[in-house]
Amino acid sequence: MDRRDDQSQPNGFDSGYAPAFGPAERRPSVMDLEKVWVLQGVQPELLEELAQHCEERVYTPGETIFYEGDPSDGLYMILSGAVRIIAHVENGERHLATVGQGECFGEMGVIDAAPRSATAITATMAVVCFVPTEPFLDLMERASLVPMKMLALLSARLRRTNRFTADLPGENLTRVSETLDS
Repeated sequence: MDRRDDQSQPNGFDSGYAPAFGPAERRPSVMDLEKVWVLQGVQPELLEELAQHCEERVYTPGETIFYEGDPSDGLYMILSGAVRIIAHVENGERHLATVGQGECFGEMGVIDAAPRSATAITATMAVVCFVPTEPFLDLMERASLVPMKMLALLSARLRRTNRFTADLPGENLTRVSETLDS
């Protein structure tokens, strides 16, 4: 059975992509979006336009937001709660990061259109704002502050990855290097 075939949780919530609260869909407010670091300082008019394309989603602890390998269709901004980012490796899973309120995840696929590079699973009850790719790219073109913050975010994550790989034993580092070269 594919891991996505049975996505129901013991709590009765579906762990798929739909918001757990059903048809009473709520769009995030400008105030919600202003709490997210990459959007702080963006003109309210631009945030209002972006909010029209966003969808607020509520997840319970342990729900999968997306799987490694899924198509990238947008990014997520955490309005409350925390999300674990994990990679599947040959001997199980590797915890890459935990992101919390005011942070975003899933941004790499928005930038390069490649499939998801990791799986996102809620660590706590979480309210997230899903931002589709095209409206976010449009915002990046119109608000120069956003791409600068995205560069800073990606640089910080790359530095963390560099520190992690520098601490690996020799044979693991060789394997990482070979993977990066391919």
